[in-house]
Amino acid sequence: FVQRLSEKTNSKIDLYSFFGLSNVFLHGSFKALDENDREFVSYFREGQFKGLGLVDGHLIENGLKSVE
Repeated sequence: FVQRLSEKTNSKIDLYSFFGLSNVFLHGSFKALDENDREFVSYFREGQFKGLGLVDGHLIENGLKSVE
């Protein structure tokens, strides 16, 4: 769901509107080549991860999913 939603949004601000700023945690990396064809990697992280979330919590609590 979130993957498809992020493909349709214009910016991360849209995600804040849907879920609230405190409920959005983004992380990832970008890879590119510099002018000398050397690989450059940049990592990013924004927000604070606060657990598995409402759906995962419900599934775990009801024995429908195990904690990984």
